[in-house]
Amino acid sequence: MLVYVLLGAYLHSRQRLADLETELMGVYQEEAEVQTQLAQALSGTAVLQQEIVALTAERDALVRLERDLDHVLRQRTARRD
Repeated sequence: MLVYVLLGAYLHSRQRLADLETELMGVYQEEAEVQTQLAQALSGTAVLQQEIVALTAERDALVRLERDLDHVLRQRTARRD
């Protein structure tokens, strides 16, 4: 009788271990997916930061050009007077 009880407990423990291993594999898979999403998000953030830098430089260049053109226009207007 004791053998049956021990065998039953062993089989139950073995099944529980298999279930936990399956659950752990699912957790590892989910973690891998989250890591992939994080890498994609970080990559996208880096691209956006590069675009911000480029647009800021372009804006600054346009501001300088506008100032230069305004200066030239003022000089030409002053010469006419």
